[in-house]
Amino acid sequence: MSTPYITVQTGETTILGTTDGASKDVTITSVITANSFIMVSVRGEGTIGDQDMDEIFVTAEFVDSTTIRFKRFEGGVNDAVVAWQVVTANADAPTQAFTVQTGEVVVTTFSTTASITDITDSANAMILTQGRYNATQDDSARIRTVGTFNSTTEIAITRKRQSIDITVRYWVIKWSSDFVVRKGTSTMTGATSSTGSFSAVTLARSMLFFTFNASNPGIAQTAVRGQLTSTTGVTFDRETNLGDADVEYYVVEFPTGNSGQYNNADWAGTTFSDTTTITAVDLGATIIHGSNKTTGTGGAQPRGLITTYLTDTTTVTMQRSYDGNTVTVGWSLMDMSGWTFVAAGGSVSTPPARTIRHR
Repeated sequence: MSTPYITVQTGETTILGTTDGASKDVTITSVITANSFIMVSVRGEGTIGDQDMDEIFVTAEFVDSTTIRFKRFEGGVNDAVVAWQVVTANADAPTQAFTVQTGEVVVTTFSTTASITDITDSANAMILTQGRYNATQDDSARIRTVGTFNSTTEIAITRKRQSIDITVRYWVIKWSSDFVVRKGTSTMTGATSSTGSFSAVTLARSMLFFTFNASNPGIAQTAVRGQLTSTTGVTFDRETNLGDADVEYYVVEFPTGNSGQYNNADWAGTTFSDTTTITAVDLGATIIHGSNKTTGTGGAQPRGLITTYLTDTTTVTMQRSYDGNTVTVGWSLMDMSGWTFVAAGGSVSTPPARTIRHR
């Protein structure tokens, strides 16, 4: 029996302000946590357009092999919705697809560092970050961070706006030599867009991951969309040229047998959700990374936050909590079900696809 090198569990959960407070646990099929990482996208409650940002932004962590936990600032009284993905490299594979290191740091100024176990070479490694506030806050620029490698044993977590302490969960993912990783920094300095270039990849097997920080608060200032635009280029854009934004991006080319899809689309400002029909994928082996830019001014920053997830095998759904502005989205996904191996003995048990929606 063939088994995917990488498996995925997905779901959506609501942190209820009235009963859950600062955290919520979700049960998953057992994984080896050292071989797994968690991706999240978040949105606010119902139709509250001016909900405090500290209620919405979360970090994710493994409590144990069957439990993941989402944390936010303890003062939250309204709901937050989290779309999550647990991505696991099969330890029985001839070559493990990736290794993971994770931890938390408190950022009190513009940046801080964290020590990691020596990864020998950072060329095929990437850093994903998630943040939660340590105080009541309605400024989403302060929570936006990027991670960079100072060396093979130290990373830096950086933001462009301070004054409020935040806690950042970092995930250092080092892909195996079967993968090709192109990475770079793209900066918008008083501009609405920026680009990045790299040596050519195969688009049909490539996926874009990125994080960004921002110098100015505001709906449009803190919403950045990323797009794979060619075999050698990426483009990042936003709906304003106010302030600066730095993007750390990673274009990961997967081995033969993997199948990628990506899309960029306008989303009308009169709806709470939008869908895109895709070529059928395997939900138990597909990951998706979404992003968006948005119009709008003022302090109602939850209007620019969306969750991006696979509703079923042929549908990508993007959803938000407020419909008073126009959102333009970009996402890329990778179906890894075609990259498989046969383990010694002829079979390996694989965690089943899990798509969980609950409150």
